[in-house]
Amino acid sequence: MAEPQGRHLAAVMFCDMVGFTAAMQEDEPAALASRDRYRTVIEDRHDQFGGRIVQYDF
Repeated sequence: MAEPQGRHLAAVMFCDMVGFTAAMQEDEPAALASRDRYRTVIEDRHDQFGGRIVQYDF
């Protein structure tokens, strides 16, 4: 008989940066820098609470 696997709490988060497409058309380097700052904040919060980011879709 197979051993029971442990349970883990999981959350799925989908995020959209409002105005990102327009920002990319206006000033691509600035838009990418803004996206990178956002990603840094998200990663810091995950680290702070022991979370794990599995995948980015960009």
